[in-house]
Amino acid sequence: MTSGTSHPSKADAALAGLLDQVTRHIHSSNHAADLYPAQWSALRYFAKADAPHRSAISLARYQGIEPGPTTRTVRTLISKGLLEDAGSLGRGRIRRVDVTDKGRELLLSDPLNTVVEALASLDGVQKRALAEALERMLVRLQSKKRQPEGSDPSGAASDPE
Repeated sequence: MTSGTSHPSKADAALAGLLDQVTRHIHSSNHAADLYPAQWSALRYFAKADAPHRSAISLARYQGIEPGPTTRTVRTLISKGLLEDAGSLGRGRIRRVDVTDKGRELLLSDPLNTVVEALASLDGVQKRALAEALERMLVRLQSKKRQPEGSDPSGAASDPE
């Protein structure tokens, strides 16, 4: 959106359309190897996370979603033999999970690798600009998601009139 207005510019709308096409491509390519996109995302997360962060609750926090869906995703990945229960994290009920050999093997054919290849075609300046822009957009989108309905970005309640 352009500053000071509530209407997006044509250029902003066009960029949003391109971003939508890219994200749809990524999302649809993540329906592979009998996994759904959320399952691929979880498998990637657990493959990279440090041991203290390999739990359903840590995944939920990372993704910014409720724990219920991530718990179901983790159970499904365990039943498929891609994750395994690795015991309790500390004294609580939180269970750590590890990626199995089968899961690591599947990650070798991760559909996100095509996106990695596409990004490899960008030069360093383009990659830095894209990373900065995406990080800024993500922060903005996440902050809007957390705002209660009827409030403005400063946190003050808006006047219902």
